[in-house]
Order: sequence, then structure tokens, then C-alpha cells
Amino acid sequence: MAPEVTTLVGVALLLVVCSPGSWALRIGQLHVPSPIRNGSVKDVILDCDYSLDPGEKSEGLVVKWFLNQETNPLPVYQWIANKIPQDLGVLRNRVDLMYHATDQPSTRHRALRILNPTIELSGEYRCEVSSFYGEDSKTKKMIIYVPEENLELTQSKTTVEGQVRLSCEADGVFPKPEMTFIKRSIEYGGGKIMDGAEVRVTDRKDGLFDIEADIVVDEASLDEGAQYAFGCELSIPDANYTLIEWENYEAISAAAPLSAGSLSLLALAAWAWLWSTAAARRL
Repeated sequence: MAPEVTTLVGVALLLVVCSPGSWALRIGQLHVPSPIRNGSVKDVILDCDYSLDPGEKSEGLVVKWFLNQETNPLPVYQWIANKIPQDLGVLRNRVDLMYHATDQPSTRHRALRILNPTIELSGEYRCEVSSFYGEDSKTKKMIIYVPEENLELTQSKTTVEGQVRLSCEADGVFPKPEMTFIKRSIEYGGGKIMDGAEVRVTDRKDGLFDIEADIVVDEASLDEGAQYAFGCELSIPDANYTLIEWENYEAISAAAPLSAGSLSLLALAAWAWLWSTAAARRL
């Protein structure tokens, strides 16, 4: 083999052995629980399941966990092989430092056992593992959600003839929710998302969200004589959570209040009836 070829092969092998994320150290799975309802569990396990080459020792082995809630990942846990693990930042005093993921010295404290998880611990968790032989990292999101305190859908007349307004609101939700309106035929079923809703989300001081939405329905757009139900769908996309509140549509003509002219005619008729009754008694 030519000297130049031998040199290139040697350099390539050196890059493979020394490059980050090489097979000398690799994270196979990052285990994070599926969405959790706030206050429903006493603890959760986040496990950084990495592997080392059979002949590799745990020299220089360091496991770090980070939590990214907004933009910057913050350190929350560190374990240096053969030393006591440390809980940091928002996880200080909230991690069981005696928890063992395995009985092997090189993987014993790779996992987090978080006690009494609450919404402020939601976010993207990243595990970084490094040693003298390589490094690897993986990221996964953990969501702790709060369902609504209430979900209310109402319908009312607008100032424009032939229109009805649908209003929906929900309070105390986490993480940030979404809201849509649905139109459904009572006779044929199915459902169709309605476009044009105005949605407003309020970020509360306690970290929860309030949400409200409105949409105007033109009665002329509905099939005459058909029966409809309108739904308000509240969803928390990150938590795979959905709830729908339904209201049967009340035709404006059926629910419309009496006009001033109609009230005047009724008053006149009532006065005429009283006058005729009094005259009959005098006779």
C-alpha cells in the first residue's frame, strides 16, 4: 500500500475513534414519561440509557442533565463516576440522589428520580454523557399539564340581524392551550372546524393560562330546517389533551325577543280588553 494511502487510512481511523458520538459511548434511549397530570404522581423517572464498549472503563465519565424551558438550557444534575451526584438549579432538593438506575458502577446514577413533579418542571430535558473515549447527547420533552377549571360555551344575538355569536372560555390551563369551534349536523353527525374565530390567551401570574374565543355565525349560511350543534374544542397540544363542550343551535327567529312595536300592540290589546271588561260590568 502506498504511504499516502496508509496515512489517509490512519487519519480516518483516528477520526472515527476520537470523534464525539462515536460507538465507544452512545446513548441508546432517553426515557421520559408521557404527559402527566399535575399532582397525580409522587415521582417520575427520566433515564439516560447509554452504553460503553465492553473494554472501556469509566475513566472521565460525566453525566449531565439540562432543562430547557425557554431558550437557554440550564444544568439541573451532574454525576461524575465514583462520586456523589449533584442536583442543581430548579431540581435542587427535588431529586432522589440515592436512586440507582443499575448496579453497574459506570451507569449507577445515570437517571433522575424527580420527587413531586409540578408544572414548573415541564420542558425539554437533555442528557449529555462524556468520557475520555467519546461523548453523546439526546433531548426529549416532559410535560406536566393542568386541565381546565371550567369550559363554558354560550350563544347570543348580535346587533346585526340574522347573526349569532358563539363565546367560549376556559380558565386555569397549562401548558398554553388552543381553542376552536366546530359545527355538526345533529341529523347526519360529523363535524367541521369553523374558520374566523378570535382567540385570546392570558398568561396568569401563577403560570397557568386563561383562554377565550368568539365567532359570529350567519344564519343564512345554515341549511334551512336543519338542526345543528356547535362545539367548543379546548386542546393542549403538548399534552395530547382535548375536551369539547357542545350546545344545540337555537334559531334566531325562535329565540328572538319581542320588538318594541310588538310590545306596544300587546299593551294596546290588553288595555282594550280591560276597558271592554269594565264596560260589561257596568251594564
